[in-house]
Amino acid sequence: MKKNMLRIMATVTIMGGLFVSTNVPNVKAEEYPEMIVFDDVPVNYWAYDDIMDVVYNKVMLGYGNGKFGVGDNVTREQVAAVLYRTLNLKREGPLKNPYKDISERATMFLDEILVLTEHGIFKGDEKGNFRPTAPVTRAEMAQILTNAFTFKVKKNHTFKDVPDNHWAKNAISALQSNHVIVGTGNGRFEPNKVVTREQYATFLNRAVFYFPVKDEDYE
Repeated sequence: MKKNMLRIMATVTIMGGLFVSTNVPNVKAEEYPEMIVFDDVPVNYWAYDDIMDVVYNKVMLGYGNGKFGVGDNVTREQVAAVLYRTLNLKREGPLKNPYKDISERATMFLDEILVLTEHGIFKGDEKGNFRPTAPVTRAEMAQILTNAFTFKVKKNHTFKDVPDNHWAKNAISALQSNHVIVGTGNGRFEPNKVVTREQYATFLNRAVFYFPVKDEDYE
């Protein structure tokens, strides 16, 4: 029931225009004072459009010093906070905390982490820890986005470095077959490589764009 409700909330949020594309070719910041400009994201940067979209829609933010943080690893708590905003989730009633290392002192995003955990998007490690400041690997990101947006496998992935017994094989297959992720070149996915902030912006934008909406989500 929670999974279906999550799909309904995400569908209503996304279809209602949470992500409004800001892709405007050849515009200059001085012509549009409301435009957001980051020193580390030039207009010709490969992830410029995706970064501007998530920032314009206020699901990801810059550092407040004129930088977006290109090249910085995205952490588990940051991923949780951004997904919470993207899916427009709300806290309803008391939240259970299954984690040994999560408290108001340990993270700024306690509610966000616990709400996403209740919805099955996140879970802890074998020791019962969430590890809020740990980086997120590409395999972990695939699993998180598959959980959040309920992507289904349309066909098996084509990556030669993701074996059949890999724990995230289905999630990687689901995201590749739904055009959310691509490889890193030479037929590789590099599942253990950590995700940077600009990469997360790109993955998230694609997940929203290709979000699987069906009539049955409203039944």
